[in-house]
Amino acid sequence: MCGIIGYTGHQQASPILVEALNNLEYRGYDSAGISVFKDNKTHETYRTAGKVETLKSTLNGHLSGNSGIAHTRWATHGDPTIENAHPHSDEVGSLSVVHNGIVENHLELREQLIEKGHKFSSNTDTETIPHLIEDFINEGHSFDQSVIKAASLIHGANSVVVMNNDHPDTIIAFKKGYAGGLIVGIGNKEALIASDLTAITPHCEKVVHLDDSEVAILKPDHVIFKNLENAVINKNINLVSNNPFASAKGKYRHFMLKEIHEQPESIISSLRGRISFQDNSVRLKDLSISDAKIKKIKKIFLTGMGTSMHAAMLGRLWFEKLAGIPAEWDNSSEFRYRDPLISEHTLFISISQSGETADTLAAMQLMTELEIAQITLCNNP
Repeated sequence: MCGIIGYTGHQQASPILVEALNNLEYRGYDSAGISVFKDNKTHETYRTAGKVETLKSTLNGHLSGNSGIAHTRWATHGDPTIENAHPHSDEVGSLSVVHNGIVENHLELREQLIEKGHKFSSNTDTETIPHLIEDFINEGHSFDQSVIKAASLIHGANSVVVMNNDHPDTIIAFKKGYAGGLIVGIGNKEALIASDLTAITPHCEKVVHLDDSEVAILKPDHVIFKNLENAVINKNINLVSNNPFASAKGKYRHFMLKEIHEQPESIISSLRGRISFQDNSVRLKDLSISDAKIKKIKKIFLTGMGTSMHAAMLGRLWFEKLAGIPAEWDNSSEFRYRDPLISEHTLFISISQSGETADTLAAMQLMTELEIAQITLCNNP
């Protein structure tokens, strides 16, 4: 699960981007990189295979500018090397791109671009994106039109953020399919884009969540939202509070240890407002499934990935032991490919720490199409 952050505004971008990468470390990664516009003329890029601290020491305070993007990567296509780390650029170095997801048709696109004379410097699927955008710009399309046209050509679930030397204060992002989330932060003469709220909330309280097939064009003083038909759309602005203690490691050496020690409080918080120990009643006011439908449930199916899958495995035991309802679990990445047999009286429970796990989102979409009752457990608001 890659981490993405972008900033454009009146402050120095580099410290904000590095701080955000530190906040995104919990997502896991094997390489990191950053691009910042230098003197509003051209972007300067640093990449490293390893930790954010290694990237920070490489920068050594030399990277100055008011807009930039940064990224932490889990390798999917290509080894975890400096060459394959993000950001990636086009052939002439005018574009800088960070990406979360998989370009499923990248081999086909790469072949087409090579036939047009493009030269690639990495083995990643990501590098096809800046080359595609460059190709459309060379045909005479505007920056935002070129990004939208490129987005329409790539297959799969992808979240992408792009900078262009010819537009140093502009960042364009798009989300396609059920890739990791992209959240726009709107501040005072500054704007941010990130894959997680923890990277945004230290700087602004107004946020907008990008949905499937949507584009955001960020400038310091305003943000425009479009769809992939290039039409301007209206988006709801949400207010979020900044609780710095929630994302900080505090006195603990690492986040896992912090989470272990926080379990009692987390359990109590999850029960507050939902269970009354005075009359032993359960009050799930956010549950949209009717009582009548719940009473007809004959089987519970749980899914997740990683530690969320482990939670699903444990949940299966608890549901069968405490509720007496047959239960089953599966890895989200395998679920939708095996033609699962799901009856109409099944309750489908999906579990995701981030709320962005692509395979889990795809399984949820399949259940939505089958009109199966669903509950989702997520740590991210």
